[in-house]
Amino acid sequence: MRISFILFLFILVSDACVERINIDAPKALSDQLVIEGLITDEPGPYTVKLSRATNVNETLVRTRPVSAVKVVISDNLGNSETLKEIEIGTFQTDTNGIQGVIGRSYTLHVETNDGKVYESTPETIVPAGTIENIRFKFETSQPENNTTQYGFRFFIDAKGDAQTNNLLRWKFSGIYKVVTYPEQHTEPMGEGRVPAPRACSGYVYDKTAGLAKVGPCTCCECWTSAVDSQIKLSDNQTIVAEEFRDIEVGFLSISYWTYEKTLVEIKQMSLSQSAFDYWKTIKDQKDGASSLFQPSIGKARTNIFVKNGSDEVQGLFYASAIATKSVFITPSDLPQGLKLSFDAPPPITESCIQAFKNSTTKKPYDWE
Repeated sequence: MRISFILFLFILVSDACVERINIDAPKALSDQLVIEGLITDEPGPYTVKLSRATNVNETLVRTRPVSAVKVVISDNLGNSETLKEIEIGTFQTDTNGIQGVIGRSYTLHVETNDGKVYESTPETIVPAGTIENIRFKFETSQPENNTTQYGFRFFIDAKGDAQTNNLLRWKFSGIYKVVTYPEQHTEPMGEGRVPAPRACSGYVYDKTAGLAKVGPCTCCECWTSAVDSQIKLSDNQTIVAEEFRDIEVGFLSISYWTYEKTLVEIKQMSLSQSAFDYWKTIKDQKDGASSLFQPSIGKARTNIFVKNGSDEVQGLFYASAIATKSVFITPSDLPQGLKLSFDAPPPITESCIQAFKNSTTKKPYDWE
């Protein structure tokens, strides 16, 4: 069964652990440039990632990040910004840099180190509609040879917009607070360990004086986002008079970290036809990967092309408006009379930024 390497691209950037799978991947895909980028009407920064497809062996294709001479996002009114490379293959706009505006069109321009120039077709931001209502229901499950698991399944009612042709994508995340103890970090020395507090902990260690506080900790408290990696797209079979009803958008697992309070955030994104088709192909590939009877699916069609050569490129640069709605989940949302308890994990002696993916020390603006 032949599956495009783009499936592996999507899985590799998701949060889930992935078992190695041998798939018949065309050798011609090796060394193709892969470009991923997005601009929205929410404040930046925005990120563009560059990589190349690489054959790990004859049947498996992965990607490796690559640098570039220049990466630029521009609009149809002449505004533009050159992105900064924050790490190899990852380019980002300034926090107060260019921002997407509904009605404007945006183009990505990339100049690679081998002299090739790539550009995307213009993407126009159209309204995203609105999320009217969020509902959730409590669920329990008992995996074989495992402890009972608890969580909430979420549904929304939403409205599209005439300009979007009801081409929408929904993203689901749960934001929760974590606390770590980087001042307790140690390092091996001889046959034992010695204190080695992280610089951000606000502590220093001296052999004579011991641990001493010299300032506030800047990495002890973080807000972490658990992002659902599933792709959820609109389906015209579920819409009546521009309204979507009972759309399942995600599941929040209840754990030690998420139990006390979690901010569930749902984003509704407008998509162009090309962006919708791209994500639909990726979704079909991902959903079909678990089926032995999956039909052959072609590679996702890109909207990025080389201007001075015949090279093929993979990936997508798109522009989107975003409508967001959120709700807090606390123990009061459990069924009446139900109380849960979770064993506290051992103290984490690392920066919370390093210890948890998708973490920030910036408190969400609506965190109560």
